[in-house]
Amino acid sequence: MSQLCRCQDATLLWSGVADDYVEAHLVTHEVLETGDVLYRCPDTRLSWIGEFVADRAGTQTFRLRRILRAAELVEMLAAQTGAAALEWMDPAVEFRPPGSSTTYRGADKAQEWADRSASNPNAPRSTVISVIDVADEQAVALGNVAFRRDGRYIDHRPAAWLVTSRDGRIARSLWFDSWNAARTAAGLPESGGPAGKRIGKRFLFSVRRALHVTGARARAGHAT
Repeated sequence: MSQLCRCQDATLLWSGVADDYVEAHLVTHEVLETGDVLYRCPDTRLSWIGEFVADRAGTQTFRLRRILRAAELVEMLAAQTGAAALEWMDPAVEFRPPGSSTTYRGADKAQEWADRSASNPNAPRSTVISVIDVADEQAVALGNVAFRRDGRYIDHRPAAWLVTSRDGRIARSLWFDSWNAARTAAGLPESGGPAGKRIGKRFLFSVRRALHVTGARARAGHAT
């Protein structure tokens, strides 16, 4: 593998670092309908999307974002909170949060839901225990939701999420109140089938921070 290759240890590259990586290592594969560019690594065959991200002032910054499998996204986001997780949500994300029968759509609805959760001291807390890699763009996250009772989070109930990605971002995250229901929705048998990878962290829609996607974190030389 080339000494230039960073495709297995980096997920986001910004500005000049991203420009240099494209020029020195990646191969242009396709120009997408959005105007973004799909690149491939000649060593690992992993894919990147080159895109321009605007901050709140409207300043555009070039960014490389590695396309991750849905299971990889779940594992990574389970270890992150707040703004770091927001980089990996599709602006048109659909989600059904724990305890809700409603599926919300779009970043604005996600913002509203997160604001309500942040202002509620009794908001449920979600934890992922393991993730099942179903396909490139689909994964099932298995875990639990804790509800606050008498000032403590002592009421723990099973929970699962069917997660679908698009172009390496979370496009849909649907909560289920049983592991079997989520497995069935993903076309998996209730028992047997692919084994889950244990991770055990907080998950995407349990974050209690604003979910508005911005490029505020963009800065020259930043890499994640």
